[in-house]
Amino acid sequence: MNVSMQPAIRSRSSGRVPYSSISLLLFASAVVFISVMILFSYISGVFDIQSGLEESIQAVLSEESAVELLAGDLSRGSVSDYSYMPSYGIDDQITSFQITGIESTPPEEIAWSVPGDTVLQVVPLDDRLVVISGSEGVLRLDLLTLNDLDRSVHLADLQGWEGSTISAAALQSAESTYVFVVFVSAEAARLTTVFPDGSLDDRLLEVPFDLGNGIISAGFIEDVPSLVISDGSSAGLLFDSEVCSMDTVSSPQGTTPVFVGEGAFFSYSGEDAAQDTLRQVTHVLLDDFTGDRNDDLVFVCRDCISILDSGRGGLMSDFIPGGNLVAWGTAEGRGLLSARWILNSGQERWRIYIDGRFMDSPGPEFLPLPWEGRIAYSRNSMLGSLSDSLIRASENTGELIVISPTASSLICDVEGIGPDVIDLRGNTVRVHLNPLEGNGLHLTMRSLTRGGGGEILLQSIWDLTVYGSGQDKRVRWERSV
Repeated sequence: MNVSMQPAIRSRSSGRVPYSSISLLLFASAVVFISVMILFSYISGVFDIQSGLEESIQAVLSEESAVELLAGDLSRGSVSDYSYMPSYGIDDQITSFQITGIESTPPEEIAWSVPGDTVLQVVPLDDRLVVISGSEGVLRLDLLTLNDLDRSVHLADLQGWEGSTISAAALQSAESTYVFVVFVSAEAARLTTVFPDGSLDDRLLEVPFDLGNGIISAGFIEDVPSLVISDGSSAGLLFDSEVCSMDTVSSPQGTTPVFVGEGAFFSYSGEDAAQDTLRQVTHVLLDDFTGDRNDDLVFVCRDCISILDSGRGGLMSDFIPGGNLVAWGTAEGRGLLSARWILNSGQERWRIYIDGRFMDSPGPEFLPLPWEGRIAYSRNSMLGSLSDSLIRASENTGELIVISPTASSLICDVEGIGPDVIDLRGNTVRVHLNPLEGNGLHLTMRSLTRGGGGEILLQSIWDLTVYGSGQDKRVRWERSV
């Protein structure tokens, strides 16, 4: 019997795991582990970056809030010693300040370029200005906010103004602005009313007097926007914008019907109101000219000055036969109404209103200069016109600083603090705010913002400018470039 002997063949899959499979398994596990770790690290990094970004953004916001709080404290006079600036905590971040430089800076000045070619007129309106400019046959009306020049609002475009002289008045009620524009040409006079919604009312005016140098002003009568028009005499026309009607109004001699202050209307409806058509008012002033902290109303004519004394309740007038009134306002520290006259002989004469009557005065003691037009005095400085230039003169130094040409300038009170100067030249409106306050202070400051653990998060340099004094300080601030 032949038995075939076959060698035994052992299967490679007999239950023992091959080394290559183990290696693959370990490698795959390592890849998964590494991927998990990478993912975890990535996610952690994202959270760290996100947290860092949030902390950085918060530091910027904290810093800006701290600067704003510091500006508020400076404006209120809460910071008496500039060597020790307060710190401000916002959430868990603290911003501190250190002054690195102090220097004097000229009085505040802001400028705005109109979209039109030429600025024709500006109407002060609380802390805003209605700016009227002309360009290619279009009269453009814009509302400018002094505290934020970027917030200018276009009100309307008017057509057909060429060849006309323009007078304007405006009213502000809450956020509603009314503008009245009077056009006077050789052919006719017309009135355009611009309402808050942008709608227009245009009508011809039948005016029985010359409006070439007329005085117009706006106010509310029983909540109705109204306009009074006069040629400076004691006779005028009152326009009611609700029913679009005209009524005749009058005032005492040496005055003219006018809206003043918060819309109060000055006129006189008595039957014995004498019409003075020869004496014309050229300027109307509203200010405290008696030192009793109440506003008085002053009317200026070429040969007469009248004051409605709010404290005494009476109208007083002053004139010098053969005299020409050349300057009016305040000329010394008491803030009383002063007037400079030139007599036929060429002699100068100053008069002052005090204790209910006019009397002779020596005039400005330290600044006896040939002042003209509107004058104002405050803090040992004088504002007025000399040789066709608007000047700020200092009693302390004798320095005369030219602000602007008289012909292009308007003295008014825009912010309710003191006399401001508006200069209209070319296509630019330039506002000199309270020049009688004198120079301001420019502060260079370094800010340091720390986190809750005391770590430094942010350092910056700031420019702060402080204008005025007492409770009337104004502080402007910006990040230094």
